[in-house]
Amino acid sequence: PPIVPLPPTHPNPFVGRLRIENGQFVDDTGSVLPVFCHAGDLLSLLLREPQRALRQMDLIAQAGFQGVRTWMQTGCGQNPCAPGDYWYGRVVGPTVTPEYWPLVDILIAELRSRSLRLMWSQGDFPQLGSTMIQRCDYARAVAHRYPGDDIAFFDAGNEMWHPSFRDWLYRAPENAAKFVRAYQNAGGRALLTLSSPPGEGKAELDAYSLDPADCFDVHSYRGDHWYDKTRHVHGVVYQEDGPQPMRRLGVNSEGPGGSSHVPSRVSNIQNSEELDDEAMGCLAAMSCIAQQAYVWFSGAGVINDAGLENEPGFWTVPKLIAQLPRNLMRPGGTLHHCGRTWHDRGVAVFWLPDAPTLVRCNGVMHADGQFAYVLDGPLGTHRLRVDRACDVTIIHPGTGEAHPFTLTAGQTWDVTWERGRVLLGRVR
Repeated sequence: PPIVPLPPTHPNPFVGRLRIENGQFVDDTGSVLPVFCHAGDLLSLLLREPQRALRQMDLIAQAGFQGVRTWMQTGCGQNPCAPGDYWYGRVVGPTVTPEYWPLVDILIAELRSRSLRLMWSQGDFPQLGSTMIQRCDYARAVAHRYPGDDIAFFDAGNEMWHPSFRDWLYRAPENAAKFVRAYQNAGGRALLTLSSPPGEGKAELDAYSLDPADCFDVHSYRGDHWYDKTRHVHGVVYQEDGPQPMRRLGVNSEGPGGSSHVPSRVSNIQNSEELDDEAMGCLAAMSCIAQQAYVWFSGAGVINDAGLENEPGFWTVPKLIAQLPRNLMRPGGTLHHCGRTWHDRGVAVFWLPDAPTLVRCNGVMHADGQFAYVLDGPLGTHRLRVDRACDVTIIHPGTGEAHPFTLTAGQTWDVTWERGRVLLGRVR
């Protein structure tokens, strides 16, 4: 869409400190569903092209994101980057940028002026020093320098497990926990995560969720088709006959994303061309249903040379999340699918006895009858059977268009989509 004048205020800002109370993300207004924009190289962009970085922050606020996830160090560890290295020409960090802390001061101030919060990620953690003492000193410096509410989340490292780092000193989750504890003990107020594990299993998530982590961190599945990606987000916390991850709430900090200009920026994402506005909306809604703060991801969110505003889901994802019930992540909900198991238990609102195998309806049902589902699968018209009388609103996740229905038990309901639909309602 064309750039329009900025609104006088952010349309959906956090008020006060983002925190966890009663099993939900909350701010001073009550329950919230956090939605962040992945702007991985924003600090680097601010150093090299400050006016373009400021304009990107304007657009992020205008779109309705509540903050940004940014790598606060980019580069090649403690060694200088050479021509041909991934971050050559875009390096920033405490050991390579002489005015590093004044630059971070500017970033924090500019985000604050737009009512945006920072998800502070250690993108190139070897820059923080060669010993744990040096690295913990950095964490303490962050806490002392930014004691307010500007930082919403603070992690120990971005994919710190990855073999390319070859950093035995830091890759252990215990050392990651020591790092964020140093930040916390120095007065840091942000919610804490350690790092995303290599997979999505409970054992992996728990290993990277040691105290004092508040949430698990996951980089959700990027393979197969759009509906496989969405179902994996649900599967992170859905355990039909087993325990959930030990941290109830999570952060989907780097999931699948599309790229409008350089597909190689998301080269490890299969079928990235499928990730249009509609598919990205399904991913965002499922993250909220599955108790995970959502970070919208894209090719420009890795290296911003074409503008975040041109990537799929940038304008639509925050508006979709704003349509969801703010207390959607509250405890007591039953995560389930609309297969025979939950049909027989009398939990599922819908059943798909005649739909193709690839069609799914996954979601959550609360004790008061409030439910939320993501319905997805191959393009076409698919028939649902209504198992429980309900009032339901069906939402197009790419446009936000919503239509209410009153359905009776036993009737059938035909729904057409390209990627999927979001269903919100209450049983009667």
